[in-house]
Amino acid sequence: MLAIECFSFFNSALENEMAPILVIATKRGITTIRGTNYKSPHGIPIDPLIACI
Repeated sequence: MLAIECFSFFNSALENEMAPILVIATKRGITTIRGTNYKSPHGIPIDPLIACI
């Protein structure tokens, strides 16, 4: 799993008008986000998760 810093970079990259296609595959359920004590679906922070949906 990626650390919280990587998700911060992905989130800012996805907000660009020339955003790349990002494919994330995981079979994890609700789990702790690496580098934090927070739990989230698939270990992905909520902001990037909503941006991908």
